[in-house]
Amino acid sequence: MKDLPTLADKHLATGRALGAKLEDDGRMLRSFLAFLKRTQAAFFTTPLALQWATAPRNAQPAHWVRRIRVVRAFARYASVADARHEAPPPGLLSAKPRRTAH
Repeated sequence: MKDLPTLADKHLATGRALGAKLEDDGRMLRSFLAFLKRTQAAFFTTPLALQWATAPRNAQPAHWVRRIRVVRAFARYASVADARHEAPPPGLLSAKPRRTAH
């Protein structure tokens, strides 16, 4: 099995080769991998992804959605190398745009 940082680098390199910048995604993915290391998880699961995505409690729900999407994209990539990595399902978190009342 390839280690997760190597898989993350390859995942990001693939996206960048297709023209995506993925700067924020790269930072978020490194943060997620550091979280996994702290929890000593060899594989990631939906509960772990959800815990990490919603960790900044004062963040807007749209930020949580962005974080879970980054994990989901990486999970799909990583699960090819090892099926024990679980991709969070779409729609797990949602954020409705809020309009300011006048």
